[in-house]
Amino acid sequence: MFNIPVFTYHKVTNQKEFGITNISPERFQRQINTILELGFTPITFKGLLNTRSLPEKPIIITFDDGYACICKNVLPVLNKYNVKAVIFVISNYIGKENTWEPLSFQRKFKHLNNRQILDLHNNGFEIASHSKNHLFLPLYNLQTIKNEIYNSKTVLEDIINDKVVSFAYPYGFFNEYIMKIVHEAGYHFAVSNFYYRKLKKDYQLLAMKRHSIYSVDNNYFFKRKLIPISSKLKFVYLTEWVLQKGAIASIALNFLKNNSILYCK
Repeated sequence: MFNIPVFTYHKVTNQKEFGITNISPERFQRQINTILELGFTPITFKGLLNTRSLPEKPIIITFDDGYACICKNVLPVLNKYNVKAVIFVISNYIGKENTWEPLSFQRKFKHLNNRQILDLHNNGFEIASHSKNHLFLPLYNLQTIKNEIYNSKTVLEDIINDKVVSFAYPYGFFNEYIMKIVHEAGYHFAVSNFYYRKLKKDYQLLAMKRHSIYSVDNNYFFKRKLIPISSKLKFVYLTEWVLQKGAIASIALNFLKNNSILYCK
């Protein structure tokens, strides 16, 4: 169960931006075709929770941040192949632009609104939490962390009138203290791109590994992320390592500028 590949997308649109988290709808469709041609069966975390048997080659496809382009460019492709995915929503930015991005000069993209989120839920997509404000949680105090984790769950459950069972750590960073709060809030699963330390068995589902798909991932890199064939191919994940370091730098600069660091004690 813990070796199920989990893929992360962000934006699927032909709009240009500074960065590599945006891929074209055409490339996205080719990648979904590749996943299905290689015999993988997409499932969701909620489906994982409610089943006793898995398909032979399961995979979980996720979308971070909950951008509105999902309805225009993702939903038609996934409906065409009867594929369901998980949408991690930032609850305080529902229907708003992504002004939470640390780099203020980034192009602005709209997030899903309440109606779109409900429509996706009614179409069989799993609505999940990506926190309230997409904060770098390890820097914050207990009250703020709890608010980010608990509040987002409550808001989303009110919109879809259903349980939210999975959580994506903002920027992929967390620690066992934060993971414990996620557990106490009632989430069954949590995912991160950058956490590889061995955990206690009880917490393994709260630190599931996943890999992001970027605009720089050609077909070879995409397949290697899907089916790793050698430990020597760690360079395939270089973009994730670079983005991790870049995220730390941009977050630090943003916090210093706004003098808003609240260390966890």
